[in-house]
Amino acid sequence: MTSTEETKHKHEKEKPQEPIKVQQIKRTRLEYKLPQPGEIIGGYILSEKIGQGSFGIVFEGHAIHSTKKVAIKIETVSDIKHSQLENEYNLYKKLSGVEGFPQIESFGQSELYKHLVMEYLGMSIEDMLAIRNRMFCAKTIFIITKRMIKLIRHLHEIGYVHRDLKPDNFLIGRDPKKIYLIDLGMAKNFITHGQHIAINNGKKLTGTPRYASVNAHEGNELSRKDDLESIGYIILYLCKGKLPWQGLKESKKEKCRIIGEMKKNICLEEVTKDVPGGAQIIEYFNYLSTLTFDTLPDYDYLMSIFDGALNEHGLVDDGIFEWEHVFKGYTEDVSDDSLEDGIIKRKSIWRRVRKLFCCGY
Repeated sequence: MTSTEETKHKHEKEKPQEPIKVQQIKRTRLEYKLPQPGEIIGGYILSEKIGQGSFGIVFEGHAIHSTKKVAIKIETVSDIKHSQLENEYNLYKKLSGVEGFPQIESFGQSELYKHLVMEYLGMSIEDMLAIRNRMFCAKTIFIITKRMIKLIRHLHEIGYVHRDLKPDNFLIGRDPKKIYLIDLGMAKNFITHGQHIAINNGKKLTGTPRYASVNAHEGNELSRKDDLESIGYIILYLCKGKLPWQGLKESKKEKCRIIGEMKKNICLEEVTKDVPGGAQIIEYFNYLSTLTFDTLPDYDYLMSIFDGALNEHGLVDDGIFEWEHVFKGYTEDVSDDSLEDGIIKRKSIWRRVRKLFCCGY
């Protein structure tokens, strides 16, 4: 073998091998960092994932030596300057014992994660609306509205605005008469040193565009009236099953701009035509238009508007929702069952509930 051939042979031997191509499972950025079902976090076993947002994941789970089901919210520690999860935990502590806010079991932090363990609640109003073929009866809508106003009042009374109200964030409790407000991570203190914060602008849109206030679309600081405006859009959504600005095909940025313009130019008389409680919905929005940035809203008056709607339709607020008869008989306590039997029984309950709703109850 010549020296040239020897050199060539040497280079061929030293040539790095082609890497073996392995099919990669596509995951979001969060899924690379966050735990998966079956892992143990803070003494709790994670079961199935039941929700995910831009800042973390929510799991169904249970303590290692218990069958009691809990909700476990998890947020990564890295890349977070202001922990939404810790903010939410602190607010739940302030609201401890207040009806309509979940009870907290624990909060903790490891090297990788922060986790918040809270009582496990039922379906969201959004889920229930879907099961009901996107249609609630007038009584249910009016009572839900009163509950939403009452819940946001409690949050405002401790000096915070929610800033992301939507049907997904109002949950039905294990007791179907109760409604809860959740997802307080984006809530912000509007009182500092005993004074209302000042008006500020130039901000990015905060919240969910479908239900965000006009101020949110315009990049302004949000206050109590903005939470109430979001509730107004939720009321319209529950009455009609859809809002006028849903289904836009434009880019996200353009869609937000268009939605903001549509809200500014909304004709309430047209939108509420043939809607139960239409006159009261208009009265609600008209009152909101009188509020300034730092005005204390008259929550009692706002709730009384929908008492008027109930009276107009010959209805009363007896605290009973249209879904309650379906829950009766299907909320048995499964805490004494084995873990496996308990999970099977709960899932069976919800399958039967869904079947009953879809059969026209």
